[in-house]
Amino acid sequence: MNRSEPKTLQSSRILHEDKYRSNVKIPHPFFMELVDQAVQYIFSGEQFVKSELPELQEKLDEYFNYNENFTANISELLRGCIAKGFEYIYAYKDENDRLNFQCADSLGVVEIRRRSTDSVPEYVIYQYAERVDKKQKEIKRIQVWSDKEVWYYVQDGYGKISLDESAEMNPRPHNLYTKSDGETYSKSFGFIPFFRMDNNRKQVSDLNIIKELIDDYDLMASSLSNNLIDFDMPLYAITGFEGDNLDELQTNLKSKKMIGLDEGGSVDVKTVDVPYQARLTKLELDEKNIYRFGMGLNIAGLKDTSATVDNFEGNGIIKTDKSETAVSDVHKIGKIDIEKYKCVTNKKILTNEVIITDNRIEHIIQRRGQHFYDEYHKYFEQIIKNPDYIFKDIKEDTAIVSKCFVHKGKTVNLVLRLVVEGDNPTFKNSIITAVGESQKRFAQRLRNNNPLYINVDTDE
Repeated sequence: MNRSEPKTLQSSRILHEDKYRSNVKIPHPFFMELVDQAVQYIFSGEQFVKSELPELQEKLDEYFNYNENFTANISELLRGCIAKGFEYIYAYKDENDRLNFQCADSLGVVEIRRRSTDSVPEYVIYQYAERVDKKQKEIKRIQVWSDKEVWYYVQDGYGKISLDESAEMNPRPHNLYTKSDGETYSKSFGFIPFFRMDNNRKQVSDLNIIKELIDDYDLMASSLSNNLIDFDMPLYAITGFEGDNLDELQTNLKSKKMIGLDEGGSVDVKTVDVPYQARLTKLELDEKNIYRFGMGLNIAGLKDTSATVDNFEGNGIIKTDKSETAVSDVHKIGKIDIEKYKCVTNKKILTNEVIITDNRIEHIIQRRGQHFYDEYHKYFEQIIKNPDYIFKDIKEDTAIVSKCFVHKGKTVNLVLRLVVEGDNPTFKNSIITAVGESQKRFAQRLRNNNPLYINVDTDE
């Protein structure tokens, strides 16, 4: 927030810091919310890596769509890209010779080009803070990547950079393996496996557009708080004060609540009207423009409207509407055992009721087919009430609720948005979509994701 310390003009005509005035600074995390909304919108589909070939789709699901580690790193990549203007992700192979990806903070990545016009860097330097030692010194690991190998360095605080002696081979190829007989072999990618995602052509953060608006909102809110603190006591117009030190007078009024006056002296008590309504109007205008130009949705502003999941799939909460026209749009599914679902969120779950709208039913039929819906919608209540597995969805406060139907050879997953503390208490838990998986594909989901809840009666 662009604010300075409060100043006052002393009798010497020199500005000094005013230590008697309040200086509350209230930051508001608008940008964090807008970034989260953007990431949730991008991940709003069930699959973001798709193929028309069923065999290839299974592999893509295993590596990407149902790989919890990959989706977590892509989510971090998107957040960094939107917030900082660009972000990096790099590839590596694990001990099973399987390709994996790890997000890399763009503030710690430097591309080195032989010529400024080269499109591909010759080297990439990647540094990150590993830990802080007992002396509060930051231990940094530094890697220098070429298209064939990697050099490892370490830096203690801001001291000398030296080769990392803990590295078994330095430099070493991109991938190093140890066979069962103890023999090692290596393999390089043949290119630098760092990939940059740009937020736009100029690599500018989305914060640039709305930063001044957020600063102004913070300033208005902080100034209002400071005014209310400073002027919670009346002002005193004093004549005949026994003394010549204004600081002494101010201290006596604030701490002792009394002052000495000459004969004929007087104290006239005055109050100050804080321009509360004007500041409140300005705050509302700033908030509106922050979401408008930040291209986000002010969820708090929807609390008195009829907005539902159909209007904003990224939020996923359904508000019940008691009007006659809304009855046919919302269908009650059943009730959940809140204790089972506490593993999904650290917030208090406000209701055990679950509903679905006509729009979500239409969405399921379009994506899965009429036959799928006719076959399995009668099991929705059973799935949410007695699930076999509960997974954490990438969206906040959202669960993937799974139940296996062995006799049908299929597992049905329901994406369920929970209503939690901080949401409107009139909202109900809502089914966003349904996905059917073969036993083989669901087995892949289990391998790639750790369930938060497992029914102890579930057959392994």
